[in-house]
Amino acid sequence: MEIITGIILIGGVLGLIAIPLLTKVDEDYILEQKLSLEEGDKYHQLLYKKENILTAIKDIEFDYETGKLSEDDYKKTRGDFEHMAIEVVKEIEQFTKKAKEVKKNKQQKRKKSFCPSCGEKLSQAYKFCPACGKSI
Repeated sequence: MEIITGIILIGGVLGLIAIPLLTKVDEDYILEQKLSLEEGDKYHQLLYKKENILTAIKDIEFDYETGKLSEDDYKKTRGDFEHMAIEVVKEIEQFTKKAKEVKKNKQQKRKKSFCPSCGEKLSQAYKFCPACGKSI
């Protein structure tokens, strides 16, 4: 009796270990996650760059007020940094606009959770219905 219980227990443990190895990997999901991490890094880099530029502008203003910079140098340097700040803010706006579009597309994909032909409920974004085989 103990041997049978041990075999059943070992079989159950091996089954639980094998489940992740035998299930189908959603490669689109993995790629989407990888891209979102890379884009997230780029977004944070842009925010960091913006903060550094704004800090540099404050430093330039302080240097001008304390007499370390001439008026010509102040105007030129501040103008250069303002131009860089504008470019970074534009990139951030484009990035957030793209992120909103991706989020909207994901929500639209989720709405298509039923087959239009047979009405079968779909748990993933299939190209073909697993019940009737028709294109979705």
